[in-house]
Amino acid sequence: MNSLFLDEAERAQARKILGKHCLYREDGGYPEAERCRIAFLYEEADFVSSVVCLTARINQKFVQLSHRDVLGALMGLNLERNQFGDLFVLEDRIVIFCTETMADVVIMNCRKIHRLNVEFERCTLPFEGKRQREEKTINVASLRLDNVVAALVPCARLKAAEMIRSGRISINHEMIEDCGKMCHNKDTVSISGVGRFLLEDEGRISRKERRIIKAWKYR
Repeated sequence: MNSLFLDEAERAQARKILGKHCLYREDGGYPEAERCRIAFLYEEADFVSSVVCLTARINQKFVQLSHRDVLGALMGLNLERNQFGDLFVLEDRIVIFCTETMADVVIMNCRKIHRLNVEFERCTLPFEGKRQREEKTINVASLRLDNVVAALVPCARLKAAEMIRSGRISINHEMIEDCGKMCHNKDTVSISGVGRFLLEDEGRISRKERRIIKAWKYR
């Protein structure tokens, strides 16, 4: 049995509910997928991916497509967002991850996106999608959440505390309102209106004994 596609916040909530007592796999069609289905298993060996990768070759010389254009075309087919996973608009092709049933719907009905004719087909080659991100280096007195947020925004620590208490901050897709909450290596910190950051703490200390943290901001 498989769920519909869940976003990262929904996946985090599902992990809490399922805990360690349920055998399952998260499957988005490629290793770094943001939107995934949950496959419930009796045994690990039972897992077979149920996600289909569709591709359509495009030439953007005269018509430039965006992620929003593709999303709008899919919504125009009366599909729900949870019926398909990640999608990419690359220089020469569109890539969509979906269920087997939705694959047939897209192939038969999605023939035009923003004045550009398209023809989707199933792709059997592995997709090595990488999330685009930019590197940011911050230094903080400690990994308290208010310190980290103040450095990432950047803003005064008092302002960061206000943002946390107003529910604008989440760690690993869970809203946190405790300014003293400690962040850890590989945590994802999301700041409403600013962006989402992956923290990498390599244990570096500045001459003033402050922590030097690498923060990858997802574009």
